[in-house]
Amino acid sequence: MFSGKLDRRIIFETKTTARNSYGEETTSWAVSFTTWAHVIELKGKETFEASQLTEVADVKIKIRYRTGLNVDDYRLFYNSKYYDIYSFSELGRQDGLEIFAKLLQVT
Repeated sequence: MFSGKLDRRIIFETKTTARNSYGEETTSWAVSFTTWAHVIELKGKETFEASQLTEVADVKIKIRYRTGLNVDDYRLFYNSKYYDIYSFSELGRQDGLEIFAKLLQVT
């Protein structure tokens, strides 16, 4: 993996759960780690859903190899936007990871 192409900082956030004063379980996100990445925008389009204009953007992100990552517990923060991870794949023999993610509509 060419380190010169890893020119963007991305933040991985992980789900955390806690109980509020009423005993209800609440989910929030906490920063897990920050790393350098190569970000490739695959497509971008705007669609109308429920009478609202929404943006859908798929990205492919390459980072150095890490263990312990899974799709269900992490999301990405890049370029002031949150992305939902839907796929990890190993590059080479633990040379790096290729991550596919979709833009999240955070309200």
